[in-house]
Amino acid sequence: MAELVHRTGRGLGLLLGTALLAACAATPAPSSAPPAHPTAAAACTDAVGKGWQVAVEMDRADSSTLALVRGDSIATCRTWSNAARTDFGNTATGVGLHPASSSPALSYLTGGGTGDRTSFLVGRVPPSASAVQVTFADRSENKAVLGGGLWLAWLEQPADGAPVAIEALDAAGTVVSRLADADGIQPAG
Repeated sequence: MAELVHRTGRGLGLLLGTALLAACAATPAPSSAPPAHPTAAAACTDAVGKGWQVAVEMDRADSSTLALVRGDSIATCRTWSNAARTDFGNTATGVGLHPASSSPALSYLTGGGTGDRTSFLVGRVPPSASAVQVTFADRSENKAVLGGGLWLAWLEQPADGAPVAIEALDAAGTVVSRLADADGIQPAG
């Protein structure tokens, strides 16, 4: 009888082992869902809606600032990434109609930030420009990034005031267009 129990026990163990293997094979492994917004552009285009094209983007380790265009409209978007930097979620957007002049000229159209502190500026740039330099009253300067006929300056330290000079430079470094006001340049848009 002991031998029968032993055989039955071994058979039961084999049966349970087979059932366990079958259950493991039948249960799909948990998978992580793909990020909803794997890029800053995906988060921003989702936030502002369909039909927008990214004109210019500036990225930092934990966030991005973008300017998007649709016809004569410009949208600005700031988005922050999660701790793992695999998904962009929180966004702050602004949209405005900023008609382009018949001959593209240097302009300062809009900016954004919290309270009275400006953290980014956006404008149009003439086609002959290869750089845009923004200067503030304290003589601090910021180089903008160009793309899609726009310039975007994202300030390392948010400014308390408006820029006092914005210059578009050609490839040789010659000023091709300039906006200046000692009291601060205000957005045209």
